Amino acid sequence: AGQHESYTIVRELEFTSERKRMSVVLREDRTGELVLLCKGADESVRHILAPGQEVMDEVTSQHIEDFARSGLRTLLVCHRRVSRQEMDRWEDGVLREALNAGDAR
Repeated sequence: AGQHESYTIVRELEFTSERKRMSVVLREDRTGELVLLCKGADESVRHILAPGQEVMDEVTSQHIEDFARSGLRTLLVCHRRVSRQEMDRWEDGVLREALNAGDAR
């Protein structure tokens, strides 16, 4: 039997046709650690991979091509840990954008 883990949704970035992906920030309930999960079209997710992932990207690209030849569509999923400081900076930027958008009206 596996270990049960539970998470709380902290923020969600909905899918848009511009981003071609959606993201969610989760807080692991037991540890309080923040995790960013992202899913989307391969071209929108592959460019945000961490440096040093070139071999994985090559293998994944081959798999995506194989699936496409078989008529299958694919989504990529990635994740990474997020520090509280990164989350605070991101939220400050989102708030500034929202306020600036309000000023533009």
